[in-house]
Amino acid sequence: MTFYDGAITLPEAQDEVYWSLPQDFHRTTDLPGLRSHFDQPPQQRCVVTLAFTAASWAGAVGHIEIAGSASGLIPVTNSYADHTVDLAFAPFPGYPVEVFAFLRAGLHQVVFRSITLRAERVVVDPTRI
Repeated sequence: MTFYDGAITLPEAQDEVYWSLPQDFHRTTDLPGLRSHFDQPPQQRCVVTLAFTAASWAGAVGHIEIAGSASGLIPVTNSYADHTVDLAFAPFPGYPVEVFAFLRAGLHQVVFRSITLRAERVVVDPTRI
């Protein structure tokens, strides 16, 4: 594990990971965050769901960058709030899925609560049939 000036803790008996980043944190080649590996993903379009609570430093907008099998850039304001983000993607058939969540400059506190992977559910709008 790479050491950062922020605190990384895992409270006893809780499935959460906490980060507290310094206000002067700048991008490095090895960003703090988490890596999730799914050996046997569904063999169809998938949805990865991230649940976290986060806040940026006052006056800043921080971001959580999603990379790997799914990708996205999630903005986080200075209001400490719960977030649930769904990202849909098509995995490479026969290969595992890896999802990285990198913490970027501007973030103050982040609590990752869960990450799940499931098959994308088709939703049909009955008004368009």
